[in-house]
Amino acid sequence: VLAGALGLDPALVRHLLEQRLTARVGAGAMMDDFLALAGLDPDQEPESGYFEDYQVLHKAALVIDGFQLSGREVGHLLDHATDFAGFTLDGLPLQPVDDATAAALFASWERVRDLVELRDDLPSGELALVDLFQAEVPAGADPVVHLTGVLVELTGWDQDALSDLVAELGLQEADFRTEVAIRTLRSCLEVARRTGMGVATLTTWATDYPDPAQARAV
Repeated sequence: VLAGALGLDPALVRHLLEQRLTARVGAGAMMDDFLALAGLDPDQEPESGYFEDYQVLHKAALVIDGFQLSGREVGHLLDHATDFAGFTLDGLPLQPVDDATAAALFASWERVRDLVELRDDLPSGELALVDLFQAEVPAGADPVVHLTGVLVELTGWDQDALSDLVAELGLQEADFRTEVAIRTLRSCLEVARRTGMGVATLTTWATDYPDPAQARAV
């Protein structure tokens, strides 16, 4: 019933209540508060904390549904909150906040917006963007080489061009764990596709001071 009212998958709602959201009345998970409601005297007004529980859950549902996040994406964002500008659901405010707090919240939502835009722009297939973020690197393998291969499988981008660009930009394993560098790679490869120029040439044009030879080439 609660999941239906929120428009979310029941398994995700249960996960939020049991593991992600804290109770506003009790000291444990929010699920404890919802279960405690069944034992309250129906003739007595419940504590305000019970209403706050639902307000937080409702706000969390609005964020999840607004960005069309899957359960895996929600879990990853919360498990790696520091990688996504402090993304939170349990910390969503119920009262007006100061400018600094509002700016921090918007910064995390902007990161999620960028992630979702990238996710929706990639071809649908067996792999999802979150699979790249969570991909394990086999023992003894070069992390960058392995994750570049996963990204090729996910996107269908040209292996050689992508490998060259990853090397030119000096990307490390951590860069494959968020959307930031992947969006940069996408933009650079799109420029290369439109101009018909190689990644190395474009990098030179972008970094070296222009000279007559470069002007003629352009």
